[in-house]
Amino acid sequence: MRILYVLMFFLMMSVTIHAQFINNGATVTIQSGATLRIETDFINNSGTVTNNGVLEVKEDFTNAAAATFTSAVGSTVNL
Repeated sequence: MRILYVLMFFLMMSVTIHAQFINNGATVTIQSGATLRIETDFINNSGTVTNNGVLEVKEDFTNAAAATFTSAVGSTVNL
């Protein structure tokens, strides 16, 4: 019975965990031929993101005014 409770606890924890990709000043470069897949929100607050490959965002995409997002010719952004 104790194992059942522990198993239920871990199953409930996996359902409630929700991580996001938040950039606060870093430089992120997606290389040509590479794919960055984000299953949650993508928030670029103050960093630089250069997309030379494929960026896939499942939920919300936010690029603040202080942030820089560039996407090269032939790259893809899937929302």
